[in-house]
Amino acid sequence: MRLRFSIIIFLLIGCAKKVPPPGKGEFDPPRVVVFSPGFGDTLKGSFRLSLEAQDNSGVYKVEIFRGGNLMGVYNLRGKKVVLDTLINLTEEGEVYLPDTIQIKVFDRWDNENSLKVEVFTRRKPPQKEGKDDKGTGNEGGEDSRGKTPPKSP
Repeated sequence: MRLRFSIIIFLLIGCAKKVPPPGKGEFDPPRVVVFSPGFGDTLKGSFRLSLEAQDNSGVYKVEIFRGGNLMGVYNLRGKKVVLDTLINLTEEGEVYLPDTIQIKVFDRWDNENSLKVEVFTRRKPPQKEGKDDKGTGNEGGEDSRGKTPPKSP
């Protein structure tokens, strides 16, 4: 009876958490150092992405985003990896505006570390809501009860 109880407990504990790769999992995210681009850099046409990532279980992949849009995925393998690549940048306007390059690094257990680098890229300025949009709604118009407020002197 005692052996049967032990086997049931062992099976329940063993099935409690399912992890993708075989063996003991780890929960520390990879460590990442970005060498290029630097914070505040102005990016034109293409830019060099240079980083180093390391993790005890091994680095699995690197994803690059610009303004939330995926620009590239790099499948890497190793406990310490170096990525040095040229990334083409779509220029969308004539004005340099603040932009964000986000770098996500995953280890083989899907632990993630993410860094954001604030840069300047050529983009179109944000569109305004309307031609004469001067505020958030009813400035100078009717209030919520349908009455026009008195004009200020």
